Amino acid sequence: MKRALILVLFLICLPAQAWAETKKISGTVDIEDSFIRLDALDWNLGSDDVFSVSNYSAGVKHRGLIRVKNVGNSLGTNVAITACVCSLYVWSGAYPCAADAYQVFKPWNEGQLPGGTCSDSGVTWNDWNCTAYEWTTAGCDCAGDGGFDNDCDDGACDDNCRDRKNTAESSTEVTGAGWWSWDISPALAQAWCDGKANENGIILIATSAGKYFYARSTEYSLTYGPFFTFTYEKVDMRIKDDWRFRTHFMRDWRFQNVGEWGITPKFANGEILKRLEDGKVAHVVGRQ
Repeated sequence: MKRALILVLFLICLPAQAWAETKKISGTVDIEDSFIRLDALDWNLGSDDVFSVSNYSAGVKHRGLIRVKNVGNSLGTNVAITACVCSLYVWSGAYPCAADAYQVFKPWNEGQLPGGTCSDSGVTWNDWNCTAYEWTTAGCDCAGDGGFDNDCDDGACDDNCRDRKNTAESSTEVTGAGWWSWDISPALAQAWCDGKANENGIILIATSAGKYFYARSTEYSLTYGPFFTFTYEKVDMRIKDDWRFRTHFMRDWRFQNVGEWGITPKFANGEILKRLEDGKVAHVVGRQ
């Protein structure tokens, strides 16, 4: 009895832990990508099988646009996002090439024309929707942290008409071919999921002078196309007043009233956790 009491007190003092799940969102339906070129101002490149991010020279700058769609449908309701990552497969470049990822405020369109004259409402260096709507500053360059999602086309670069956020979500230095990732803040990912921010995605802007990289687009293949990975918890499945059970305790402990309380033990990181379907606290008893 004394042994059981000591174990109960020890376990109650362990911190609570919620259940984390991950979801990869990829493919041409839920991912759009394109790139815009300073040296080809009205080219729609949404259907190319690559996209380029470069700061090669004063007149040759390429910027990549990527967005994930239908986040809420993919993750479901009542989720709390704890991490989000955008991943690209780089296959060629002049390294090292650092690039910053910024939230985009304008509702750009990928478009379907593989190069050439602006067509099919695709994004270009000058426009976020071909010739109909222009960036406030060409190249998605009207930046400000006070901005918000908008379809403004009045040409005044103020908070009501920003193209993108001024503070980067993250920065990554690409040093060779392979998979590379940019972190997206959980707050922005959560806003996409909840519909509180439009799914306008991010723009990658190279900061390394004379450097560039080419990445595979969704049109190249599902295997090498861009994707987003979300880590999240189901809010209605979070553990309340839980105890954590390390595996070596399982000889001496069992869950009581499993069926009545709807408890599903799960292993996670070498530990077994008590999962409550309805937030109630079940009783745990020791056994010799």
